[in-house]
Amino acid sequence: MLLCLYLFVHPILSNTAFQRVVFFLLLLLWSYLLLPNVIYCATCKSSLGIPYIILYTPIALLLMAQMIFNSRITWFIIFMLSCTLPGILISLDYSFYTKYKTKVGYHWSFFFTTIAAVIFILLFILLLYVIRPKKANRP
Repeated sequence: MLLCLYLFVHPILSNTAFQRVVFFLLLLLWSYLLLPNVIYCATCKSSLGIPYIILYTPIALLLMAQMIFNSRITWFIIFMLSCTLPGILISLDYSFYTKYKTKVGYHWSFFFTTIAAVIFILLFILLLYVIRPKKANRP
């Protein structure tokens, strides 16, 4: 069953046009999430303590470069940055828990939301791995 699914999906995922569309959609999603904050107050700090302009610009430039050139180097950088996201989410959840557990009460729904987000990010990392650029075919 999985072999049939792999044989059907693999040619689609290895298509460079499809890969570029995926990175374009990721750029649109990133812009949708952060661009209003960048426009409103670029120097204001996010919940991570990083100014929005510094948080938005490098990732947007990497996604644009991957969309235009579709190179293994930019894919690797994006892949490594994505691999750090689950750890960042877990540490943010833990710091929220230690800071607010006695004041407002920590709800377990935050924990389960974090776990769901980590699972979603791991699936996203798997997708990034599957659509990695292949080596150029040499005649």
